[in-house]
Amino acid sequence: MLSPGIYIKLTSVAQEMTISTSSTLDSFKLRFSSVFPSSPPFNISSHATFSQSLLSNLLGSLSYFHGSSLISEPFPSETANSGPNFWEDAAKSRQHRLPQTAGPFELLTHVPSRSVFPRGFLRDEGFHLLLVVEWDLDLALEVVRSWLSLMDDDGWIAREQILGLESRVKVPKDFVVQYPDIASPPLLFWVVEKYIDMLSGKVKYKGHESAYLTGKDESEKLLEELYPLLKRHYNWFRKSQQGNLLTHTTLHDVYPMEAYRWRGRKPGTNYASGLDDYPRAEPPHITELHVDALCWVGVMAKTLAGVAKYSKNSEDLTSLQRQYKGIKQNIDTVHWSETEDAYYDARVAEGQHVFVSHKGYISLFPFITGFLDPDHPHLNSTLNLLRDPEELWSDYGIRSLSKKDSMYKSGDDYWTSPIWVNINYLIIKELLALAQMPGPYQQKCKEIYNELRDNVIRTTYSSWKDTGFAWEQYNDKTGAGQRTQGFTGWTALVVKIMAFPDLTVGGEFDEDVEDKVKELLKEMGKDGPLSTGTFLVGTVLCGFVYFFRRRFAALFREMRR
Repeated sequence: MLSPGIYIKLTSVAQEMTISTSSTLDSFKLRFSSVFPSSPPFNISSHATFSQSLLSNLLGSLSYFHGSSLISEPFPSETANSGPNFWEDAAKSRQHRLPQTAGPFELLTHVPSRSVFPRGFLRDEGFHLLLVVEWDLDLALEVVRSWLSLMDDDGWIAREQILGLESRVKVPKDFVVQYPDIASPPLLFWVVEKYIDMLSGKVKYKGHESAYLTGKDESEKLLEELYPLLKRHYNWFRKSQQGNLLTHTTLHDVYPMEAYRWRGRKPGTNYASGLDDYPRAEPPHITELHVDALCWVGVMAKTLAGVAKYSKNSEDLTSLQRQYKGIKQNIDTVHWSETEDAYYDARVAEGQHVFVSHKGYISLFPFITGFLDPDHPHLNSTLNLLRDPEELWSDYGIRSLSKKDSMYKSGDDYWTSPIWVNINYLIIKELLALAQMPGPYQQKCKEIYNELRDNVIRTTYSSWKDTGFAWEQYNDKTGAGQRTQGFTGWTALVVKIMAFPDLTVGGEFDEDVEDKVKELLKEMGKDGPLSTGTFLVGTVLCGFVYFFRRRFAALFREMRR
């Protein structure tokens, strides 16, 4: 039995913790409303609860990993990249090439799902940081530095970071070994681009105080560190994923060299692209040219040009602008099908340049990576593809593959019908940009933007309200969350979508009746079923992360130095 003195002390400590926790949560909510202010019709408390929960869970996934990695020796180029069945040759070669233990390495990163995917993914982290960079710029940049520190001398970064024996035990055998010819979508470049926009004043930053933004010496040192690494990775990608335009002899007016194909292709899969089972050429072919790979090189060139311009590096700026212009030219020359009004992958068949005709996310890549200006000749066709219910449009978001496609819902149905929030975020973001710029399709972009934004938010919110979880993807027929439960990685980008402005004119969306009732009950001081146990855990977690996040980042910075 506790003595009176100990009891009083424990009570006092509990009261202090309660006050401290309450104060921290209030501070979190206040800052959240400033950084991510929800726009109508989602600016009510139940939606604020939803978005705060997603952000807190994403921030709570910040992890530190340390250990060795298993890396294969590079394949001879003639084995990996040529021959009619090059994937079979590569598989045979792997049987005789023992992986090497490299490292130890260390990594600070957020993870897509703490329970299912507790490791670092290069592409995923880029999506994660598109949200984190606005909340805490310095934390996001420390994570970028951490990832870039894993780059080898050639410029390669392993797409998955499985560091240490404990991490390897949790990963399927086929994904443990990393291959230095395999690339990954370079989304970290977008984070750096955002940073440059903040430095130059193009974008207003509302997040936590930033030494990298306000300190001139800190920002200059950081750019001096990051730019050579980003440039090395860019050059590695262009060299390692180079496509062979010379085999496409029937093409005219193409810009030399600017065409790419993902290495590591197998029948039915293209893991390097991040769109695992999205239909590509079957069987795989060495003449393939992938439109998404070309677009990603364009993203890198644009980001590097922005850094070079800010740093007054005129020589690099001229070269990068020339390469970007060539990429933009080849997106239309190599990948646009005049007969089908869509962008596709391409290959050579019977001596002819032909398209791999599968309308879906791949067809949208020139759009979502910003290559379609307001007056671009292919913008209207792309918007029509987006909005067609028989193609990509659904009441719950943009599906990954057209309903008309023969591969729709085929195989594991991973990227062949479901709705993915990360891609929908990119679509909505670009629609918003075009809706705010004068052009012949400005009003059309605005209308699609409003409707799609509404659909995606309602889909993710409804599923969260029903289940208490964010999900890896959503069913295009029902809107139900599916695959990985508790996937608060890039699905958390719905927080950004909710903060995008409402562009409707002359009317309002109807708010959910249940939410109105809950708002009324709250005003009357009565309790309603406003939260779940899952939300309670998430809320406490967000307070913990909010309080300790800077100490964690600062500690890691000192460790790396």
